[in-house]
Amino acid sequence: MNQKIFTAEKIAGLKNLAMNFLFPLRCHNCLDYLPYQPVKYLCDKCEKKLYTNICVVCQVCSKKAGANDEAPYLCGDCRFKKEPSLKSISVGKYEGILKNLIHQLKYSMRQNVSITLGRLLLDFLKNQKINIDKYHAVIPMPIAEVKKRERGFNQTELISANFADYYNIPINKKILKRKYNPHPQVALNRRERLINPQDSFRLAKHCSVKEKSFILVDDVKSTGSTLFFSSKILLDAGANEVLCVTLANNA
Repeated sequence: MNQKIFTAEKIAGLKNLAMNFLFPLRCHNCLDYLPYQPVKYLCDKCEKKLYTNICVVCQVCSKKAGANDEAPYLCGDCRFKKEPSLKSISVGKYEGILKNLIHQLKYSMRQNVSITLGRLLLDFLKNQKINIDKYHAVIPMPIAEVKKRERGFNQTELISANFADYYNIPINKKILKRKYNPHPQVALNRRERLINPQDSFRLAKHCSVKEKSFILVDDVKSTGSTLFFSSKILLDAGANEVLCVTLANNA
């Protein structure tokens, strides 16, 4: 981490500490009051529940490993197959505290929730022992510019920052573009969701992805079609591999 970023984070941390002392934070899940130091956004009980999501999973399909299996892990179905160019893993199911926090970030615009979710994502990836060095960049799932202006931020950019910084891997927010789609996935049935994102993505002009590998980050995987079509753009342009990483799986 460079000195400029470190100084900015240190100042932000001191500001949060002062604000928390004057206006005590409450747990984002159960609303219990939190101690003013260290600055946290979940109580110990809720944090423990959230972290039960972290377990060893198959690095190709995210199938949960057995009790005696260790990372890095490939399930029986994936172990003897040719290594695919598209892989997908998720931290946990789209339910409980994880679902609540994602909703607060996306729909209640509580950006500080991204700190908790970003740390969760980092700890999950560390637990998988994935060879991060082979990936050239992290790509947060893009959202349409009109939606970004309405929300004020792209939630996947926020949750990607922690682990990208930890692994010293660049975040590329320009390489993949999303066209405006008047039919958001959340408003469609499953059949419609499967085809809705088909023409929603494009590669930015003058961007070369040939023989490179990427980590594509999104908040929720439902049908998987958004991840599939966005990854297809990269793979069709010559990328070697795309690892899709999501916080929650609602498939």
